[in-house]
Amino acid sequence: LMLIEDCCESMGAYYKGKALGAFGRVGSYSFYFSHHITTLEGGICVTEDHDLAELMRIMRAHGWVRQTENPSRWTDQYPDIDPRFLFVNEGYNLRITEPQAAMGLVQLDKLHNFVNARAESATFYKSALADCQDVFTYQDETEGGTHSWFGFPILIKSSAGFSRTDICDYLNRNGVETRPIIAGNLAKQPGTKLFPHRIGGDLSGADTVMQYGFSVGCHQSLNAEARQYVVDTVKNYLGRT
Repeated sequence: LMLIEDCCESMGAYYKGKALGAFGRVGSYSFYFSHHITTLEGGICVTEDHDLAELMRIMRAHGWVRQTENPSRWTDQYPDIDPRFLFVNEGYNLRITEPQAAMGLVQLDKLHNFVNARAESATFYKSALADCQDVFTYQDETEGGTHSWFGFPILIKSSAGFSRTDICDYLNRNGVETRPIIAGNLAKQPGTKLFPHRIGGDLSGADTVMQYGFSVGCHQSLNAEARQYVVDTVKNYLGRT
């Protein structure tokens, strides 16, 4: 079994002292502007497999070898081809720019504080909305884990008497942005039908997340006033002011 970790929304999270992204053969992180740190677009992949790292360097840059750590592995095989333009595999243009990289390096030093600020907001939400647990379920940290709180996810109980669309429309109209919890059940996304795939189990958990789940902002820039406004708006919808 080969494990590839998609950590685009869990940067800075840990399990038993080990960073998410360090468990599998490859870990990937996104630096999109809404994520924990940003380079506006782009991301990174990490691995301890040197050969795989070299292959990723090749594929991110048109398939050529000029950015590999050991280009002689290929240039020695093809001495008649200019090593600056030696293409050995399929490739794309997936390189971030130098200014983007500099932006990311500056923010990397701030990641720990960003995660702590997000955790503080999540703790506030759970406490301030504790009296709404008859209609909501909140996420808890796994024992031994440290959550990095990309957002604050909420599941509506099926007995709540309102839908995800109802409450999200209300919150959005009142200046509280909501998002679905990613794609929900990926097997229901139309793009999935374009590719051969198999489904294991009934995916009922993913269906529940898709039908009843949403998240509100947990960004490190949220101040106490903004967090309280989110809580007040939720309670206004529920008639619990």
